[in-house]
Amino acid sequence: MSEATADLRLELDVDAIHVRSTASVIDALEAAEHRIREAERARDAAIRERDALAREHDATTQALAARTKERDDSDAARKQLAMEKRALENETEVLLKRLSELTTKLAAAEDTDRQLALSLEMSKLQRRLDERNKALFGSRSERRPRSSEDGQKKKKRKKRTRSGPTPQPKLERSVQLHLLSEEQCSGGCDKCSGDFEPMEGQFEDSERITVKRVRYEVRVDRQQKYRCKICKHIVTAPKPKSFMPGGRYTEEFAVKVAVDKHVDNLSLNRQVTRMARRGLEITTQVLCDQLERLYILLVPTLIVLHERILQAVLVQADETTWRVMGTGGSKKWWVWTISDGEAVYFQIVPSRGKAAGRQLFKDYAGLVMADDYVVYTALEKERTRQGGRVQIIDADGDIITLPTPDYVLASCWAHARRYFVKAARYHDEAEQALDLIDALFHIEQEAQEQARAKVTLAREAGDPDAEQADAEHLVEARRRLRAECSRDVVAELNRWRKEQRPMPGSAMDEALNHLDKIWPRLILFLDDPRIPLDNNLSERQVRGPVLGRKNFQGSRSETGTRVAALFYSLLATCRLMGLDPHAYLLEAVRRAVKDRESVFLPHDFRDMLHEQQ
Repeated sequence: MSEATADLRLELDVDAIHVRSTASVIDALEAAEHRIREAERARDAAIRERDALAREHDATTQALAARTKERDDSDAARKQLAMEKRALENETEVLLKRLSELTTKLAAAEDTDRQLALSLEMSKLQRRLDERNKALFGSRSERRPRSSEDGQKKKKRKKRTRSGPTPQPKLERSVQLHLLSEEQCSGGCDKCSGDFEPMEGQFEDSERITVKRVRYEVRVDRQQKYRCKICKHIVTAPKPKSFMPGGRYTEEFAVKVAVDKHVDNLSLNRQVTRMARRGLEITTQVLCDQLERLYILLVPTLIVLHERILQAVLVQADETTWRVMGTGGSKKWWVWTISDGEAVYFQIVPSRGKAAGRQLFKDYAGLVMADDYVVYTALEKERTRQGGRVQIIDADGDIITLPTPDYVLASCWAHARRYFVKAARYHDEAEQALDLIDALFHIEQEAQEQARAKVTLAREAGDPDAEQADAEHLVEARRRLRAECSRDVVAELNRWRKEQRPMPGSAMDEALNHLDKIWPRLILFLDDPRIPLDNNLSERQVRGPVLGRKNFQGSRSETGTRVAALFYSLLATCRLMGLDPHAYLLEAVRRAVKDRESVFLPHDFRDMLHEQQ
């Protein structure tokens, strides 16, 4: 072999080695880059997993803290009830011991005055003992026990006007077609083994009611990007306007949370638990944020609702307790309600005094139906006594004028009746008062039935204003029946109360004193048929907050009280007007998102539905 050939082969081998080395380095670099990318992806996945675990840990910690708080509140309430029960039991033992001592003294007493005094004290103690026993073991019902004569008179059972399933006109309907298979049609006749063919337009329908489970989903708003062909300027399609800027949850979600809590009395902790069962991981703080945002949007509507109620000729008012759980412990606040029979307004404030009542009534001028609470009577007299103005000095030392109501207060016959229900346990003569008061309620029921019958006839005749005339028919029926029947019953009751000579300090004496004190306000209904006989409407409205108070122990902050008052007001008005609370609230929120100053009352929603029909 020549040297030239050897040199050529050596040169070719060097090139091959160089090529192979370069390829190996490139492969090694690509493999390293691949390993780096895999490591980065693994690191990112680990970071995401760590963040998810951290969020899950935070959610678990918050849920555990909320459950611990709920358990502590339940334990505190249980301890409070146990303490009250022990106090009642101790007082019962003291009363029994004192009654035993008085019985011994009465047996030994010879002086008539001494015997009378001991008998009077024993009757008072016995009444207190009965009240304590009733608080421990009894029922709060005010129904009177049925007499033997009433037991013999059996009511005729009403005949059933229809049978079968209850019609469901408000539910959506879907049709599922059921057919015979080809094998069933071919030679399927039991009579002649012939083939079946479908009968055109002939079906047999049967109904089944089913339910669709609540399902949460993530809705991705994908916004298309566009680029100008000339200048290459880029724009993006706008995304839907959210009711909460930067928020992740829709108004439908927030409205459902509000309705579940303030209509169905489902606490936020329980809602979080239900959502977790359906795959949604969320905290109670997020739900609180949704409710507070709805509150901000709907405050103008609440203000207008209050003003509208205060324009009514007659309103009914009541109050009950509310619980606020702050950092300093639990505090007792008060829920005040006012209603015109069509709408309801609630305020939750830390006071039960005149300032809270003045805030509720403002400068209302009309008729007020309420119980005999001292604030209502004080505000009624305040305008006359102070010339229509109340001036106070504020924190800065300035004199400011407060609004003062100018109303006429009518008292509730149902509250007056309760005193005689208690007295009837010890005094048989109280039964006559109960009979007369019950007769008044029967007359009012007859007036309602007559008005309802007229509305039904007008509706069947096709009168479009039949529903609006309902109040007019009721007022007319009350005017006629009260003049014909109620006046005589009240006159008989007035004669009876003046003839009574009860023992001082007895339950009968307490009932008569209460009746004498409010008598002028009780008989106002005889001259004004707009005045109802009782205040049961407003008492029924406070049932919602009372159930909420039991289920989720009130509010956790002052902001929570304002949020609760708003939703109780709007949603209770919807229920009183026969509207769907969820549909109304959703429409009101959507309008408020478009216009922050928008006011959309349940009255407007009702009118909108009537126009769509």
